[in-house]
Formats: sequence, structure tokens, C-alpha cells
Amino acid sequence: MRILKTLIIVTLSVTLWNCTGTNDELWFNADGSGTYQSNSDMSQVLPFLLMAMESEKEGEEDAELEMFKSLFSGEKIDTIFPMKTLLDFAAREEEKSVDELFEELENEMFSTEDVPDSIRSSFANVFDFIRALKLRIQLDKEERVFNIGTIYDFSEFGQMKKLAGDFVRLSRYAGEQEAEKDGVDFSPMQAFDMIQSSVSNMPDYVIDGNYFRYKFKGIDMSSLMEDGPDGIGSMMSQFMGAEDYSLTIHLPGKIKNIKASNDSVEKIDKKTIVIKTPLKELYNADYSFDLEVKFKNKKR
Repeated sequence: MRILKTLIIVTLSVTLWNCTGTNDELWFNADGSGTYQSNSDMSQVLPFLLMAMESEKEGEEDAELEMFKSLFSGEKIDTIFPMKTLLDFAAREEEKSVDELFEELENEMFSTEDVPDSIRSSFANVFDFIRALKLRIQLDKEERVFNIGTIYDFSEFGQMKKLAGDFVRLSRYAGEQEAEKDGVDFSPMQAFDMIQSSVSNMPDYVIDGNYFRYKFKGIDMSSLMEDGPDGIGSMMSQFMGAEDYSLTIHLPGKIKNIKASNDSVEKIDKKTIVIKTPLKELYNADYSFDLEVKFKNKKR
């Protein structure tokens, strides 16, 4: 069970971290299905990660650590790991099936009968998502480069928005339950309010015949900025700095026309566009962006 929990924590952390990824990529099919890949540069934490793995005590057996050490054993890697493979590994270590491990984890998390149905549903949705997820790891130890990404295939993009809501709902419930058990206030509540706002403001991506439409509204961080220079909002603002957010969109047909509310869109080949926006603008409640692309849809 320890390995399963470690995998889940790592996966959820990477997924939530990649919600603030600065380099995302979307591939759309003619029917609106597609693949979403979110990438984050984790190079700054690479030295600490390698140091932690090397600090294992001699003779100490730790299956989780051995698993991650094997992933990072090469000097240079660029590979994709299906989560299903890693979950199967965790199950074999426990001599159980993945379904049995998830059932045990669910019973452990929800030990009372008064858990709302919406939370149980979110739990099931999140772990169905984890099973379908792929992790991409790009590592170059010599150059001190470490990029990590999540890859997910969707039937329609609204599915991504629903999953993000399930993540927030489940995380918030778990936080509230832990705080209640420990008899303390759930202090990160404002942060969850901001994350919930981020989910609500997730862009709409729509394939409608031979049109692709994209709408985005900036996220309101004003409540987080009220805590002053040491608050969550200020720390996020410093983290974002002057960095740009880049979204590459691959359409299923040749682009004919582009209509955008600003000049942040660039066509880079016959079927591909890139949208580049200052990261700070995404957290500006006054910012909005509309895009409509007409393309040749072979399905029509």
C-alpha cells in the first residue's frame, strides 16, 4: 500500500503542479477528441532529488526509493511511463490486484459512512484518470535538465474540466477532514478557493465542424493578495515573474483563417498555432482572450 500511496501522491502532485505548467500542447482530432500534454521545467529541484536518492542508508530496503532510483538511473532519458504499468508494479509488490489496492485505499480514506456521494464519485473519477495517465520524463544530468509532463487522451475537452473539478473537490475534502481530526482551522481554504476559480475559468476548447474556438477569462487572485507580501498571492506573483505561458494547438486540418482578440497567436505550420501569453495575465481578472480558427475538416 505504501508504494501505491507514493505513486498517487507523486502523480497528483505532478498533475496539480502542471496546472501551472508553462508549456502545454493539444492535439485535436476531427471529432473533438484529442490528447493533452502539460509540461513543467523541474530543473531547479533536480540536484535535491538526486541527493535524496543517493542518501539511502546502506542495506536499507525501500521499494518506493528503488523504483524511483531505477527511473533516474540513466544519465540522459526521454521516455513515457504509462501509469498503468507503475500501478501494476505497486500491486505486484503487495501480491494483490490494482482494483484490490484501490478498494483498500478507498476504505482507508472513507472510514465513515457519511461521506457525500459526490466525494466518492470524485474519488472514482480521479483514479480512473490516474490509470489512463502517462508521465513523460526528460532528464539530462550533465546539462542539469529535468522536465516532467502529464499526457492524457480525452474524448472531448469538457472531460478535462470535469476531472479538474474532481481533483479540487477531493483535495479540499481531504484537507478539511484532516483539519477537523487535528482540531485546527483549515488555513489553505483561500488557496482552494483560488484553485476552484482556476477550474471554473479553465479555457473552453471546442471543435465545431470546421471551426476551432477557444475562450479564456483571467483568474481573480485579489482575495489572495489581501494577505500582504508574505501571502500566497504575492508568492505566486513572484514565482510567475516575467515568464510566458505557451500553448501549442495542433488542428486536424489545414488552417484557413484566424480571428483573435489580440496578437498573441502565431501560425507555425499548416495545421498548428501557438498562443503565448505573459503568465501574470492568466491571473489578471480583467484579462480575456477569444480565438476562432477556421480549418479544413476532412470529416466533413
